[in-house]
Amino acid sequence: MLKAKNVCKQVKCGNEKLTIVHDINLEVSQGEMVAICGHSGSGKSTLLGILSGIDTPTTGEVCYNDVNLYNVKESELAQFRNRNFGIVFQNYNLIKELSAFENVEVPLLLASKKSRNKKSPVELLELVGLDKEKINTKVSYLSGGEQQKVSIARALIQEPGIIFADEPTGALDYDNSCMIMELFLRIKKELNKSIVIVTHDEEIARVADRKIILNYGEIQST
Repeated sequence: MLKAKNVCKQVKCGNEKLTIVHDINLEVSQGEMVAICGHSGSGKSTLLGILSGIDTPTTGEVCYNDVNLYNVKESELAQFRNRNFGIVFQNYNLIKELSAFENVEVPLLLASKKSRNKKSPVELLELVGLDKEKINTKVSYLSGGEQQKVSIARALIQEPGIIFADEPTGALDYDNSCMIMELFLRIKKELNKSIVIVTHDEEIARVADRKIILNYGEIQST
């Protein structure tokens, strides 16, 4: 289970402090899909960064399976995050010079031996529905929907308990957006993954089990 308690994030803006997210309290259960919604600048992506261990809160704590992320040594946090969390970005964050297979393999090459799993990149690329003949194709030659499939396969390679997705359909057309959301639903159901999605799209949010609305950095409703 993921828990955030009294999470705040402030940044300096000249001589003043600007509050990006304020007093966030939430829980995400195993196998639950939660959509974080709100207008541009509401703090959605900042909150996702804090929940996933990429960003640091000014105050408060984030715990995953009773481990406070921000009590973990900085030298160990990246490995903890890589073992437990998968992250999917709006613009895919793939290495364009590498093939689909090689991109999915990258986290395994960076992992410590004890954290490597036995599920192959090919198995995951087949799971997400990438055509077999494109597995060894450079991702720069793939469509947006295909690149997002590769990104999702990469997020799954270390068998994380939770997937964080920041506007995963934001760069896609309607048909590809529907395809990606159907894929997330299948991953949730078949693999029992928790999924936290940041989106401004109400149709995408309706697919989730629960919706959290942020307004100027505060939870307005759930």
